[in-house]
Amino acid sequence: MAEAIFNSLTWEDGHFFATSCGIFADGVTPISDNAKIVLNELGITFNTVSTPISEQIMEKADKIICMTKNHASTLLSMFPQYGAKIFVMPKDITDPFGGDINVYRKCRDEISNCIEVILNELTSEYNA
Repeated sequence: MAEAIFNSLTWEDGHFFATSCGIFADGVTPISDNAKIVLNELGITFNTVSTPISEQIMEKADKIICMTKNHASTLLSMFPQYGAKIFVMPKDITDPFGGDINVYRKCRDEISNCIEVILNELTSEYNA
């Protein structure tokens, strides 16, 4: 959901782009139906499969923004050479997997709020 929300907010300016990856992603599991529904409620159509994190993705990324401090810690242990690129959302985001539609809505809204903060920071850095 974070990738879809981020890119829906930045597609016009072309300066920023997000790709979502998972530490335990398998590359074949699609986005959940509840995630599709709550994104559609924002007018966002998103249908993709999970992307596993890789050395190539870590190297290419300007910033890696993790959903939780634990995710950041895991990535740091896997890819210590990219530690300066690893950040955490302004608020830890709990994975809604297995939750009902309201859990997904709450997660979507938390992600949206964090992305607004991140975009303000990125825009300030970009314009500096």
